[in-house]
Amino acid sequence: MRHSFTTLFGVMLGVGVCTTIVMLSGNPEGFLNIPSLMVVVGGTLAATLIKFPGRQIVAALRAASALVARNAVESPQELLQLAQRLAAVSRQHGVLALEAQKVANPFFRKGVQMCADQIPLEKIRRVLLEEMELAAERDEQGQKVFRGIADSAPAFGIIGTVVGLVELLSHMEDPHRIGPAMALALLTTLYGALIAHLAAIPIADRLEAMSLYERMNKMLIIEGVVAIYEGQHPVMMRDMLEPYVAAQQGDGVENTPRRERRASGKNERAA
Repeated sequence: MRHSFTTLFGVMLGVGVCTTIVMLSGNPEGFLNIPSLMVVVGGTLAATLIKFPGRQIVAALRAASALVARNAVESPQELLQLAQRLAAVSRQHGVLALEAQKVANPFFRKGVQMCADQIPLEKIRRVLLEEMELAAERDEQGQKVFRGIADSAPAFGIIGTVVGLVELLSHMEDPHRIGPAMALALLTTLYGALIAHLAAIPIADRLEAMSLYERMNKMLIIEGVVAIYEGQHPVMMRDMLEPYVAAQQGDGVENTPRRERRASGKNERAA
């Protein structure tokens, strides 16, 4: 699964459409208003700094900048093939032979190394599950930052609109001040909407999608490590892990592996 192309294409399409509209207006300079930018960008930045600690904001920005790189994670088919190969090596040469196998995925490599070290199975499962949950929580923190930006930008756009209208109504007798005041009133709304709907919300949604994608991959890896530890046949392993591959290609709960759905149901009942 590779989404790098769609991500870049979406960014270029959005920027291109907005730029084209501005250029076709015949007055591109009229869409640049420094006071409007100061109200929206400055206000959004201030609100974000108040809402979230600096460390969380930096982590969110790093996650956003690494979106293209994160899109290059292994596909579930590749992980399934790797799990089958490792299972065959373990059955033929023993679990100690796993130490000599090259595993690029650090999460998978950690599980395989614990198998080779003959750590108890329950501890392996617990360690991997905890690491998966911690990674999901970090991703969720990044999503919260960008959703906070998406909430703040339009709000400051409205604030700028109110300021512009007040300025306009206060100087109705001076025609020279009506135009700048109206520009402030309208452009702040435009800037706020663009920041929210062309940047913050798409980034948050993409982070969420990638987090779910990686979570399903890690569930596949955990079950694959367990199967390797138990010495299952590669063919049986494929039958067991195939639902995780199908879930990545589907679009609903019906395609989610039963074990994952049971875990989700337990979490919902506990909540």
